[in-house]
Amino acid sequence: MKIYKLFLSLLCLSQSLFAEPAAEIFLKTSVTPESNYVQAQFIYSLRLYYRVPIDSGQFSKLEIENAHVELLGKDSTFKTQYEGLEYEVRERRYAIFADGSFTIPAMEFNGMLSTADSECDSLFEYCIGEEVSFNSEPLEFDVKAKAYDDKLWWLPAEDVSLEEQWVLKQPFFQVGEPVIRRLKLKSKALVSEFLPKLSVPNVVDISSYSEPPKRKNKVDKDGVIGRLEQEVVLVANSAGYYKLPAIELVWWDTINNKQRVVSLPAHNIYVRSANEGLWWLWFWQILSAVLGLLFLISFIGWWRKKDSKTLKQACKDNNPHEAQKALLRLNVVQDEKVQKELEQLYRVLYAKENAEWNGDHFWQIVKNNLSVSEHKLDKKMEVLPELYSNNM
Repeated sequence: MKIYKLFLSLLCLSQSLFAEPAAEIFLKTSVTPESNYVQAQFIYSLRLYYRVPIDSGQFSKLEIENAHVELLGKDSTFKTQYEGLEYEVRERRYAIFADGSFTIPAMEFNGMLSTADSECDSLFEYCIGEEVSFNSEPLEFDVKAKAYDDKLWWLPAEDVSLEEQWVLKQPFFQVGEPVIRRLKLKSKALVSEFLPKLSVPNVVDISSYSEPPKRKNKVDKDGVIGRLEQEVVLVANSAGYYKLPAIELVWWDTINNKQRVVSLPAHNIYVRSANEGLWWLWFWQILSAVLGLLFLISFIGWWRKKDSKTLKQACKDNNPHEAQKALLRLNVVQDEKVQKELEQLYRVLYAKENAEWNGDHFWQIVKNNLSVSEHKLDKKMEVLPELYSNNM
């Protein structure tokens, strides 16, 4: 037994002595999912593992025949454990959308290691170290065929949504007048280049014109989100009630391997004749003008009321100068008593000799004769200061 244990110990020791040392720098690649449908998204990850300092380096560019390739943002760096050792990792990710079976070519990394013997130039801040180059293995992939009838647009994605937006929140349909309907299609894990131009069902007596769709892709580390926006111009040729049919789009759920449908509901609309629409427009214009006038009158009334309060306070403070300023913004309906009080006010303001003025008495006489109209004081009132100033 002792001899057997000794033999095992010697065997393990020999294996450890002759085992290859762990690589200090190497490339690894992966693709997810391992299998997917034609034009569906594959995520290709290229990782450089290293345990030695790297001064500089770059990956080769990925190009694949018969496939659309999207770079998923900038390279990321992180630390990880691999076979019991800690490595720095530099990762680059791509999204691949292939029209059929495809091959990912061997990828290359060319860089410069920083070594103890590196010659560094402190002025230009660079080092001349050991050049390194690594290649990955090429990968071949077969893709699944389309899962439903070729007569339908093939749309493989993880999620699809369809929305609409009218340029006017409550569209006003009138004969001969264009109405713009904006359609928005969004797909997760599918580029916008593979999204279909949306088809709007025809309606008798309503002409439709579709603008060329606008396409845009949004990328992150998890893949691509494709967006398509398309405007449809609707022009009614006759007045009456119409139904805009629902819009449906078939797509394939690549996660659950299931056919699904995304749709927009139907719309019941009423198209007014040209004269009816004009009357309706005039009605709203007149109503808007009346409401605006009422608001203006209310505002003037509020402002006049504010001036009336100012006059009352000036009278209470027995301040003839402030009382005069408030009167200039008000209209006073004059009678014999009011005329007499106004003359007394201006004597106090413009006469050489000191004259007494009783603000409380003035307010009691004038307060019931104030008007909220926009008219200014009578010309007779306005010239009083000038007459008295001439007598000075």
